[in-house]
Amino acid sequence: MAMMEIFVIGSIVFQEANIEWKGLTHMQLIVEQPAASWYKQQLELKNGESVRIFVKLGGCSTVVPGLSLGINKELPINPGLSTTVEGITFFMEEANLWYLDNKGLRITFDERHEEIDMIVE
Repeated sequence: MAMMEIFVIGSIVFQEANIEWKGLTHMQLIVEQPAASWYKQQLELKNGESVRIFVKLGGCSTVVPGLSLGINKELPINPGLSTTVEGITFFMEEANLWYLDNKGLRITFDERHEEIDMIVE
């Protein structure tokens, strides 16, 4: 499954017969290779399997107070964003994209602390 990119249009300006797009915001899911490898090992994932990233109640987040992101090994139903790394498809369902507030999500592995970082940027 290829990564799907979603573009949100901020405003449209018409100039003569041409359309010019202004204020384009790019939502994207990036899973860095070390993070994908860590998930693959910790969740005992096999090539072709998928990991859902979802909004959950509680946890630590600077994005939306009282909510954070969780993960679960499952198949996509209506993915809004997805990317495949290390043979594993990581995705976020369309219904959870509001959490990103038109920003992207980068998932990294912090080797020093041996933990995953989910960064909304």
